[in-house]
This record gives sequence, structure tokens and C-alpha cells, in this order.
Amino acid sequence: MQCQVKGGRATYGDYWHTWWVKIPAVGMAPSAYMSEIFLVGGGNDEPDSGLPNC
Repeated sequence: MQCQVKGGRATYGDYWHTWWVKIPAVGMAPSAYMSEIFLVGGGNDEPDSGLPNC
């Protein structure tokens, strides 16, 4: 993961997040953003303390 940015709200069950992480390009796949819902640790809508802002 490269960095994080605040964006649209994503929900998954009882969890929600407006922070997204940028993941690097792999092979032929371009870089993309993934909701921080799927990262371990932290609460709803908390940025990841280990990632810089994009």
C-alpha cells in the first residue's frame, strides 16, 4: 500500500469507512484504491496511522 485518501463511504456489514488506500500496480494490472474496511485494526472511519496521505 502506498498512501491513503478520504473519499466516498463504503459499507460492509456493520463496518463503514471513507478512507481508501492506494495499492501499487502489479504486472499488467494498474494501481487501484481499496477501502480501508478490509484492513485489520482501527475503528470505523479512522485513517491508518502507518500510511501517508496521497
